[in-house]
Amino acid sequence: MATSAVDICNGALCKIGVTDYISALDDPGKEAATANLLYAKQRDTLLSTFPWSFAARRVELALVGAEEGTRDGWLYVYGMPSDCLAPRMVWQKPTSGIVCASSRSMREDQKWPFDVEKSAVGDGKVLLSDADNAVLLYTCVVEDVSKFSPLFVEALEFSLAAEMSLPLTGKASLEERMRSRYLLRFGEACAADMRGKQEDPPAESEFIAVRR
Repeated sequence: MATSAVDICNGALCKIGVTDYISALDDPGKEAATANLLYAKQRDTLLSTFPWSFAARRVELALVGAEEGTRDGWLYVYGMPSDCLAPRMVWQKPTSGIVCASSRSMREDQKWPFDVEKSAVGDGKVLLSDADNAVLLYTCVVEDVSKFSPLFVEALEFSLAAEMSLPLTGKASLEERMRSRYLLRFGEACAADMRGKQEDPPAESEFIAVRR
């Protein structure tokens, strides 16, 4: 099991037949320079492509007062978490006396539409929604590789291997093979992640619930 970003990069180097392994991302040499250039980008790209359980986070959003009323068509402007790679779902935090537990039991009509735009008062992003007291479920940046599943690590190594192939070996055919292996491992990693969850049965329609 990988214990560091260096382990993952060395795994990628091994996959393309490069055995000049690195001991740190800032080592001298082409291998370390290439790994350092690509690692974080490939990690975050892979994290953002699927709602991985180990990267799921939920947070109650805070309104951005300076941007209130600046987005036509939306009631509220919220600040985005700085570690957000991909927003997944927004719902309204229930108030006293209102039954709507959380994302795990909500009906489709209880999920609130949202959009993400650049902030008008800074370099960050804002989330737009009509939900009051909005809660966001999102995929976050994960730097601790011990949190990654084994198949995620394999997929990341093959993703890196595909990107490293041309600059380190000059072989386009090797890049194609690594990309094919990546797609295979990515699918296996997604399936394994889904097997680690058990969803609620479909929620009863509110129209049926009213008749009871």
